[in-house]
Amino acid sequence: MKPETPQCPEQSTGYNLEKTRLAFVRLRSSKPASVIVFVLLGILSIVSYRVRELAAALLLFSVLFAGAMVAISILWFVERGAHNAALWLEMQMAHIWGRLAASSVHRDCYSSAHRSGPMAR
Repeated sequence: MKPETPQCPEQSTGYNLEKTRLAFVRLRSSKPASVIVFVLLGILSIVSYRVRELAAALLLFSVLFAGAMVAISILWFVERGAHNAALWLEMQMAHIWGRLAASSVHRDCYSSAHRSGPMAR
């Protein structure tokens, strides 16, 4: 008597394990069919080995190039930020020098006017 496996409606996928096991046992029992199947599986594994190696190399180099592009992008953004900061600082320094020059000229005008006035002598 076979033990019954409980089947839940949520877990039922339509895949019958017992039928698959019986089909595999029948296939293994016939020698020529099993030899053909194993030779085909061997050929497929040899062909798929190259495909797997190429896919692994593609994935590896994709990750490496993506990392390199991220690093280059970060360096480019840092360079642009430093360039913009230098331009802003140069503009601010021009304003500071302009104010300093104006205040020194203004101060010189006041000091020379006070010195050359009627009370200077």
